[in-house]
Amino acid sequence: RKVEAMRAMALGQLFADLKESWGGNDRATWMADGWTMIRNAVLRLKLEGLIAEEQLQLLCDEVKQQLECDEFNFAAFESLCAGLAEKAQVKVSGLVKRFRARLGLPLCP
Repeated sequence: RKVEAMRAMALGQLFADLKESWGGNDRATWMADGWTMIRNAVLRLKLEGLIAEEQLQLLCDEVKQQLECDEFNFAAFESLCAGLAEKAQVKVSGLVKRFRARLGLPLCP
C-alpha cells in the first residue's frame, strides 16, 4: 500500500508540474488539448525511445476508450503512464524519474 501511495503521489506531482509547464490549471491557456500536450511532451522530451509515436497515439486512444472519456485528467494521465511503463518494460517510478529529469525538475519533489 505504501508503494502505491508513493507512486500516486509522484504521479500527482508530475501531473501538476506538467500542467504548470503548459500554463497552469486553466486549460484555456494551454496551446492545445491535454492529449496533444502530453504526446508532444513525450516526444519533445525524447521519451519516444520508450514507445514509437504511432504506438503512443494508439495508447492514448486505448486510455480514452478504457476510461470512456476524452478528457485529459489525472486518471487519464495515470493510465497513460502505466501503459507507457508496461510497453517500455520499466517501472512507473522509473518513468516518472525520466520525465522529471528531462523536464529539469528535482527527482524527489
